Amino acid sequence: VGTSIARFMFLDGLAFKTWRMREGEWFEGTYVFDSEEERRSFRADFEPGADTSPGSKIIGSSPTLIEDWEVVAIAEGPAGFRRGAGPSVS
Repeated sequence: VGTSIARFMFLDGLAFKTWRMREGEWFEGTYVFDSEEERRSFRADFEPGADTSPGSKIIGSSPTLIEDWEVVAIAEGPAGFRRGAGPSVS
């Protein structure tokens, strides 16, 4: 988690990235860029090496779907966005 957060915190054009997972089932990275051009540029650089990206190596699987979509709105609640160490361990 620490490596990934550090890698993306200063990525030009990135508004935010979220990582979601259901343990043992799936893992997802969602990237939201400031503009369509910045998204297009990132995707053009990322997609050819996605199979060997650090995330693919960590989870042991290449992406099964890469798609473009639009964020319509974001409502940030009183707790704000969390920049934590990842899922808590019970």
